[in-house]
Amino acid sequence: MCLRSRVKSLAPQLRIQRNPSIVLWVFILILLIFPFVYGELEVIWNSTITGSESESPLSIEKGSDNYLVIGTAWSSTTLTDRFFAVAIDRYGRLVTEDVSLNHSYGSCIAETREGFIIVGSTMVGEDFDIFFLGLDSFGYKRWMRTYSYPYSQGASCITPTFDDCFIVGAYNYSMEGEFGDIWLLKTDIDGSITWQKTITHPYPVGLKDVVTCSDGGYLFVGSSSEDGQNNVYLLRISEEGDPLWEKTVKDPRSCWATSIIPDLDDGFIVVGEIERRNSWYPDTLVFKINGAGETVWEYTLSGFGSAQDMIPLREGFVVSGTSSIYGRYQSFLIKIDYDGNQLWNMTYEGNIGLITESFEEGFIVTGRIFTEEPKPFGDSDIFLASFAETQKPINENLIHLIIITGIITWYSVRINGVNDPAYKLS
Repeated sequence: MCLRSRVKSLAPQLRIQRNPSIVLWVFILILLIFPFVYGELEVIWNSTITGSESESPLSIEKGSDNYLVIGTAWSSTTLTDRFFAVAIDRYGRLVTEDVSLNHSYGSCIAETREGFIIVGSTMVGEDFDIFFLGLDSFGYKRWMRTYSYPYSQGASCITPTFDDCFIVGAYNYSMEGEFGDIWLLKTDIDGSITWQKTITHPYPVGLKDVVTCSDGGYLFVGSSSEDGQNNVYLLRISEEGDPLWEKTVKDPRSCWATSIIPDLDDGFIVVGEIERRNSWYPDTLVFKINGAGETVWEYTLSGFGSAQDMIPLREGFVVSGTSSIYGRYQSFLIKIDYDGNQLWNMTYEGNIGLITESFEEGFIVTGRIFTEEPKPFGDSDIFLASFAETQKPINENLIHLIIITGIITWYSVRINGVNDPAYKLS
């Protein structure tokens, strides 16, 4: 398993024809100004969450004291699953598992001043209701609330607001096959609803992520389905929940958005998936939009796979996801700057690559890894790994070449003189 990835850089090639001292000074400046870049990943620690069932992560969030991981555990014997939440300390050690709900599914986590809030869906009778679950910073349950809608529903994304509340994106879908509605809610820190709005569409729409806008309001991303094809869906709402605009980003191939973060200039970076030609596995879609939802740039990263999550990191952002090579799953990480240039990438064993910032100014990834030894009721565990992005030389061989060339140039100056007409710089 390879956990290192270096940034490759090419220096401009100069032809020496006059005044080689200029070339010498150019090489010296390169060494002084550009000797290092953030281009190598260091593994701080890794750990495994294991049980008797098949465990898979659903989301991870960094809190004030610990990380919180939520997931599902599937029993191969009873053919049932349960939702669980575990607190992990900053070194990857299990702190507590105080939450376990049968027939439930947690979607996402947000940090609060008291700990965490989880949103998801839980089965009540034959339908699903939305649940809000409050935990302290050590993962212990504080409270739980559920809300019903005429049909089955579940919460899919959450983000904190500037007034210490939360905006939640949810969906509902009737058992009779009618199209679902978007259900938007604002809650306080205890899960009580402040306001709620419903947006109806003539076609299915699903929300996947939401971000708070610096100039007010909130921006949701997800997917819509029209005529059998998925498209990226964008929805901007005001602070009161009223729609400001909504857009659909279409492509000849099916595509959808999975994560969004703010940019440095009041824009937004969106990642998702786009159908790969002649393959059942998707490519990674990355694009930037401005505050009006207009596309600034767009790139398709082929050969990686399904983008799941994203976080900002040092003048860029890191995208995580899952790919499959010859039937074997692996997770990937790609760092991209805010102009869309790829800085580095790496792959590691496992799938369902999720990511959050770490206490070490790096990031934590989590996913599912299949066990080598049989388990009583399953075959997979949850892995976690902490990475730090370290400063390393651009390319050690390149620097050695620059030094040697500089010495030769200096020696040529000493032998032939600075003003030798046989030397020119072009």
